[in-house]
Amino acid sequence: MTRDRFILALLVSTWPVAGLVEPLAPSYRQQPIHNEVALVHMLVLALLLFAWCKAHASVHGVKPPVASPLLVALFAPVGLAYYFFRAFTWRRALRSMASAVLVFVVCGALYAGGLLAGSQLAA
Repeated sequence: MTRDRFILALLVSTWPVAGLVEPLAPSYRQQPIHNEVALVHMLVLALLLFAWCKAHASVHGVKPPVASPLLVALFAPVGLAYYFFRAFTWRRALRSMASAVLVFVVCGALYAGGLLAGSQLAA
């Protein structure tokens, strides 16, 4: 498994864990979306997205465009589009964006499943 895929697998695996732990947070009842678990998860995601962008460029032998790892970490939808369309051909960039959307949907489903299980545990 290449380094970029390992980081991606790690990134995807954080979503069900965050969903499972979030309902157990003390402030979850008052602020379901803005709590300490969500904050920690966002920071972990930013670090993993930054590392993924650098690793992906390294594995594919391209130099990441200026500030693209930082942009991917801070605002992934725009950062990913910038990185893919500047570093690769249009066809490859479109395929990569489609894959990113699929990963995003899978992450959402895993988070929802974790949230459902965590809600059952908290009840």
